[in-house]
Amino acid sequence: KQTTRNTFKDSKRVVVKIGSAILSREDQNGVSLSRIGNIIEQIFEVKQKGIEVIVVSSGAVAIGRQKLTEFKKITGSQAHVELDKRSCASAGQSGLMSLYATMFGYFGIGTSQVLVTGPDFKDKERLDQLRNTINVLLTCGAIPIVNENDVVSVKDDMLDTSSGIRSFNDNDGLASLIATVVQADLLILLSDVEGVYTSPPGTPGSILLHNFNPNFDSSRVKFEGRSKVGTGGMGSKILAAQQALDCGTNVVIANGLVGKSILDVIAGKRVGTVFSYHKDDAHTRDMAIEARAASRVLQSMTTQDRSEILLAIADALEKNQQIILEENQKDVEKEQSQLSSSSLARLKLDQKKLSTLIQGVRSIANAPKDPVGKTLRWTELSPNLELKQLTSPLGVLLIIFESRPDAVVQIASLAISSGNGLLLKGGKEASNSNRILHKVIVEAICNKQPKVPKGIIGLIESREEITELLALDDLIDLVIPRGSGELVSFIQRNTKIPVLGHSEGICHVYVDEHADLNKAKDIVVDSKTDYPAACNAMENLLVHKSLYPDGLCALVKSLQDAGVTVHAGPKLISLKSNSDIINKLKPAVTLKYEYSDLACAVEIVDSVQEAIDLTHKYGSSHTDCIVTQDEGVAQKWLREVDSACVFHNASTRFADGFRFGLGAEVGISTSRIHARGPVGVDGLLTTKWVLSGTGEDNHIVSSYSKGDKKFTHQSKQSL
Repeated sequence: KQTTRNTFKDSKRVVVKIGSAILSREDQNGVSLSRIGNIIEQIFEVKQKGIEVIVVSSGAVAIGRQKLTEFKKITGSQAHVELDKRSCASAGQSGLMSLYATMFGYFGIGTSQVLVTGPDFKDKERLDQLRNTINVLLTCGAIPIVNENDVVSVKDDMLDTSSGIRSFNDNDGLASLIATVVQADLLILLSDVEGVYTSPPGTPGSILLHNFNPNFDSSRVKFEGRSKVGTGGMGSKILAAQQALDCGTNVVIANGLVGKSILDVIAGKRVGTVFSYHKDDAHTRDMAIEARAASRVLQSMTTQDRSEILLAIADALEKNQQIILEENQKDVEKEQSQLSSSSLARLKLDQKKLSTLIQGVRSIANAPKDPVGKTLRWTELSPNLELKQLTSPLGVLLIIFESRPDAVVQIASLAISSGNGLLLKGGKEASNSNRILHKVIVEAICNKQPKVPKGIIGLIESREEITELLALDDLIDLVIPRGSGELVSFIQRNTKIPVLGHSEGICHVYVDEHADLNKAKDIVVDSKTDYPAACNAMENLLVHKSLYPDGLCALVKSLQDAGVTVHAGPKLISLKSNSDIINKLKPAVTLKYEYSDLACAVEIVDSVQEAIDLTHKYGSSHTDCIVTQDEGVAQKWLREVDSACVFHNASTRFADGFRFGLGAEVGISTSRIHARGPVGVDGLLTTKWVLSGTGEDNHIVSSYSKGDKKFTHQSKQSL
């Protein structure tokens, strides 16, 4: 039986387990009327939908403890008596049922008490009577309130499973048994936390699992004791959930303390933890495992095989251009009033963009050398013993991007070329675009090479699954975020997986005193206006003081004529000028700002050194350019500016994988480890060492330590 959230609304019979942690007050004496009232109101709404509800409830012990404590006070008893569970349950059962009868009665709903013990589930006749009784109560419109008869229950009896009937040790297990006996469609186990976490909530690295597959996730979860007020805990809930799942009942563990969790679960909302053995739930861990397995198939293929796959992808994109653009237009129309102009520009695909993407795929396919298995170092350690360092795929890549459907094509082609498995998480703004591009690409791969599993490229569409993905440091080798600074910072803070990328794109163009002004105007305007939303667009224009005011005014006017709003930096705004162009500039709030639009800031500097210092202070180490005819000044800039891309007399917009001849890019990295600048195929590779012994000799280390053999360490090849 397949478990998917969207089928829960079709449930006809639901079991709700309400534990002590949900019902008890903070002081554990009595029940919380506000919590129980919220749950009863939800159950009323569930019944209004025509769904039958059975409640498995704790709470009798808490009520009984309160009652017995009050009895002792009233009678003035000084005797020291331990208030054991059985005594408290005996005193509290009538109170619990009275409470349920009263509160459900406000909604015109009747209740009936059903007390059970372990042997009731082991004797066929008693089990049939229990099932028939519950069915009659449901037919009459009543809500059965099921609880263990603690007064007479014997745990040792319940542990005897020789009859083949499952036993229970707490109300989680009882709820699982009841759900099985009455053939419930759905079991909701209410907890005092959001669901199943990998470790106790609040501990470093703990994440909420929205889906729990017992085959994969049982070993990932660590428990810490039992419930403070009940007999169970998360461990007992997981065991009970798995037992019910094995018998065909859908199961969700959800937080019963807040909101409308019962209603939300039945409505199919993404709350709590769903238990399922099925991969159709797009389980993130399953997808990562499939991507790794598929990457190994890809790695085993020849260069020609992978090139043919890429060419098939390019052909498929070309063939499906119309439907791709139609799906993209749906996204654009849907988000027209929600996104900024820069975000819409990133979102929109047109014929020109798509053609460039297709050209990039073919460029990667036709690359002269295979990036995988390339020899970087070849050394003879000693005669007949040779060591090679070869390029090798990283393994599985996770790319998280916002409103950039072109990233799907770029990254998929680079992953195929480099032999990597790929998981893609795109923004919801581009959901239609991402879906059609993923479909076209995966079908092209599998049609060309049927032995490559479909899981080679996984598409994740739920935002909530990002946290689960970021926890898979044992399966995912590199995360590449493409989006806002907030997105990149969130990912860097919430994963142990290496992150490659940049959080901002604050690029500078410095126009030196020795610049050709006409050349400078063209470079400045192109850097800002060619694609204002791009991360390599100019955000700050720095101008040497010798060009003030005439040259600076000419540069500002050229930007304004191109539709750019220009803001003045603090030093420029403080100068008194006779120029209306300068005097009308509004002050920039800060020079450390990414406009991502037709806007930028301009500032005046005294020297190339000050320009370098300001670039380091306000820039993001992305792409920075100098415009000058002085070769000495240019070399100083190129040598001292500490950015991923440093240009001389060239637009910042050249910082791009396609323009660099990389075919495409997965992003631009400002990191100083592994890859920097536009990251193409080479940035998705690591290395491995291959040692080969030939000849008749035994190649063992002791031969060298004893002096029988000597290392030669002769270089045979170094690339």
